[in-house]
Amino acid sequence: MTTTYAILLRGVNIGKRKVKSAELKSCFTDAGYANVQTVLATGNIILESEEKPKALRQNVEKLLWQTFDFRVKVGLVTQEQLAQIIKDCPFSQQKDYHRYVLFADQMIDLNKAAVADELETVKAGKGVIYWQVKKGFTLRSKFSKSSSKLLKHTFSTTRNINTLEKILKKMP
Repeated sequence: MTTTYAILLRGVNIGKRKVKSAELKSCFTDAGYANVQTVLATGNIILESEEKPKALRQNVEKLLWQTFDFRVKVGLVTQEQLAQIIKDCPFSQQKDYHRYVLFADQMIDLNKAAVADELETVKAGKGVIYWQVKKGFTLRSKFSKSSSKLLKHTFSTTRNINTLEKILKKMP
C-alpha cells in the first residue's frame, strides 16, 4: 500500500549544509520515490512510498548522506498524522506570536523544560510538543534553549504551524 509522507529534515540550509530544492527533489525522484515535491527551502519533502516508516526513514537518511555527503536526521509523518497534528494545535493564531510543533524521537518532560511565562507557552500533544512564542524571541527563548539541551542526543526538529499547513495543502 502506498502512503504519502512528509519528510522533515533537520539542519538543512544552515551554515555549510546547503541543498537546493531542485537537487533535493532529483535525489528522491532518481531513487525511485513517487510524486516527490519540496516545500519551501527548509528541508520539507513530500513523497509516496510503500516502505514501512522505520525502513523509509533509514533509507532516506542513507540516501541523503550518499547524495550530499553529510548526515541528515529526518522525521516523517503521514498525511493523516499531519492533518491531526495541525487540527490538535491548542493555540489560536495571534498577531504577535509564532506557533510551532516540535517533533522528536523522545518526548521531553515539560516539567524539566524552562519556559518564560510572559513570552511563551508549551503544551504536550500526541507525539509532539506545541509551542507558542512571542515573535522575535524564538531562538533566544528559554524553551528553545532548554529543549535543545534536553534533546541534544536524539532527533528533533521544529516547524512553524504555517509551514505544516503549506505542506499539508501540497499533499495529494
